[in-house]
Amino acid sequence: MLLAAYLMSVGIFALYGEHNLDSDMSSEMILASILNEEGGLFSEEWYYSTELRVVSPVMLYQIGLKLFDSWHAARTFAVAVLQIGVILSFLFMAKAAGMKESGVYCAAGLILPISQAYAFLFAYGGFYAAYFIWICIVFGMILRMHGSKRKVLLCVFMALSGVWGGMTGVRMIMLLGAPLMLACSVALFDQFRRSQTGKAVIESEQFSMMLATLIHFAGMLAGYWINGHVLAQKYSFSSQNDVKLVPFGPQSVLDQMDCMLRFFGYQAGYNLLSVEGAASWAAVALVCFSMLAVYVLLKKRVQYGLTACQQMVPLFACCALVLGILLNGSTDRGHNGYNEVHTVAYYISGVLMMVASACMLLEKLPCRLWQHGTRTLLLLLLSAVFFLEARVYTKNDYRSSMADYEDAAQWLVEHGYTQGFSTFWNGNVLTEATDGQLEMYVFSSWTHDEFGRWLQKKSHFEQLPEGKVFVYVESMEEFLDPSPCADEQRMIYESTGGRAYEYDSAQEVLDIQKAHRAKVLEERNRQQE
Repeated sequence: MLLAAYLMSVGIFALYGEHNLDSDMSSEMILASILNEEGGLFSEEWYYSTELRVVSPVMLYQIGLKLFDSWHAARTFAVAVLQIGVILSFLFMAKAAGMKESGVYCAAGLILPISQAYAFLFAYGGFYAAYFIWICIVFGMILRMHGSKRKVLLCVFMALSGVWGGMTGVRMIMLLGAPLMLACSVALFDQFRRSQTGKAVIESEQFSMMLATLIHFAGMLAGYWINGHVLAQKYSFSSQNDVKLVPFGPQSVLDQMDCMLRFFGYQAGYNLLSVEGAASWAAVALVCFSMLAVYVLLKKRVQYGLTACQQMVPLFACCALVLGILLNGSTDRGHNGYNEVHTVAYYISGVLMMVASACMLLEKLPCRLWQHGTRTLLLLLLSAVFFLEARVYTKNDYRSSMADYEDAAQWLVEHGYTQGFSTFWNGNVLTEATDGQLEMYVFSSWTHDEFGRWLQKKSHFEQLPEGKVFVYVESMEEFLDPSPCADEQRMIYESTGGRAYEYDSAQEVLDIQKAHRAKVLEERNRQQE
């Protein structure tokens, strides 16, 4: 069953993945291509986003690009390896947590792209799959600390892995360091409360796990310092220092619950009795049961005979969820107006461990369905509903034919164009769709006269393209963010997805952008007066 889930997931991506990209995903491939040319793991010639790619799938993309000429083949290779990594790392953690058969079924469910956001962030986008692999390995090591005969070696691993994880920035602290520290503290306090002597506490599994976690967290803080004081001086990436507090209340928690439901496939607007409606209710059932499982396992941990290691799974899930919801609910990170379902990424480790807790509970319950084999059928049916009918893919569009950006990219290459301009969400996908043949100079929006310092080559700011260039404008931009370069007389390509316009030089495009920017600023000043 695990093999079937893996082949289905990777097979679907191999067939349709190239039709369902976005510029965030494509920027990782462009970075991998640059790193292959430079021969390193990090680049000083690239504007990163909110973090340096220390723990990321980029290294797999680098290998893929060396093995294949096709960027889609390279990405498919990376997805296949990442999903194997998710399976093996989770099983490594699950074994230490005492999850027997349930660990295998849970691993099969984790690799299926059960929603658009799930596919983008985890199953296919790979951003958080790399994080989850790292988290499961560290978590599994910590759970093995008490019975290990190589405690010194394990402590060294904890310290070094902490430093490496901390070098990614604050995200790894939120996904692993902070919730793990909180979970181990709660577990150790509970053990202290029930122990009669201090010796019993020191000899407990909880104390060993707390020791390993402290070493790991100290290393993580050291890595975070390196990130902010060493790497930030050499590489260009944004920090989280501009995150601000906002009013927090019950609605903030409800908003995050809504995000979790949509992350697992819930979709508003469909008929209750439609297939999409059934999939949405299945998402509600999955989230509610998983949250209930966390509560029941912690409440009845003695009754179910949970070991200290087994208790850590629901306890970690609970701590990660609480911290993540508080973070998103109390800061503008969760209220910034963009597709908020993606803010689940800040506590995705807790969400996935919550699902693992549900599988653990099913294994503990005296459930005839679980004991008599129909668990396989139930898992496959649930996955099929999500996978086939919940519009399981990026851009909410399960495409089986070429996407609009592929049509445009193919036409432009066939007609001899190699360099062009666009906004961010339409630029990097054109590069990937042509296996790197189109080089895109990206504006943050059409109201800016400078290129965006975000997921783009620094060389774009130093040297403009020579010869004729094109400007690609997506159809929706004509209404939301009109381009001053959309001159009907210069149009060379048109489709339902967008239009392309030819200009004799890059400087001509920049001059138009600067004039438009000045006009926009003048209008804003007039309105303020």
